[in-house]
Amino acid sequence: GAYSMSGSTANTNLYTNYVFTGTAKLTVKFTKANENIKMELYKVGLIDSKFETITVSRLTADDLANGKTRTVNFVGLNPGSKYYIKILAPAHFSAKVSN
Repeated sequence: GAYSMSGSTANTNLYTNYVFTGTAKLTVKFTKANENIKMELYKVGLIDSKFETITVSRLTADDLANGKTRTVNFVGLNPGSKYYIKILAPAHFSAKVSN
């Protein structure tokens, strides 16, 4: 199933409270993004390491009125590893993560 995430922050980074595993790809579909959303995917380890950084462009009022979303993919993941997502502030968003 999909993991729902949302948040609103002006100056504190947000993290998923769920670790993703068993997949080679994560898809993040944004249904709300009041500004450009910068997110980082981290691989869990003795010292967590940044796997990739992706920026999602904001969804305007016209985008939302027309049912548009923003979708990004993290690919090339190791199904045996664990990952989490960090959303950098500022961010006001709603999204679903699936594999």
